Formats: sequence, C-alpha cells, structure tokens
Amino acid sequence: MDKLRENPFVPIGATATVAALVTGLYHLNTGNTRKSQLMMRARVLAQGFTVVAMLGSVYLGASRVPR
Repeated sequence: MDKLRENPFVPIGATATVAALVTGLYHLNTGNTRKSQLMMRARVLAQGFTVVAMLGSVYLGASRVPR
C-alpha cells in the first residue's frame, strides 16, 4: 500500500492496459476489426504511460536517497 500511495499512476496505467487489451480482444473475437485496432492502439498508449510512470518513480526515488 505504501508503493501505491507513492505512485498511484503505475496501477492506473496497468489497469488501463488490461482493460484496453480485454476490450480489444473481445472486439477481435466478435469481428469488429476497426474497434479492435483502436483498442490495441490504446493499449500501446497505456503501456507507454505505465512505463513512463515507472521510470518517473525510479528517478524520484533515486533522487531522494541521501548521499
């Protein structure tokens, strides 16, 4: 829970990634390729957001370490 309070953006990004993936796969299965393609692009954006949030968290954590 401490990590969640430190950086809530990582779980938000991970949840958005999973939601876009599941929705995209559902639309692929139903034959709606246009919607599936859009959701897969949203998944990539959500993954990028999550990676940036993780890197930001590492950077901020490293800059707080006393030297």
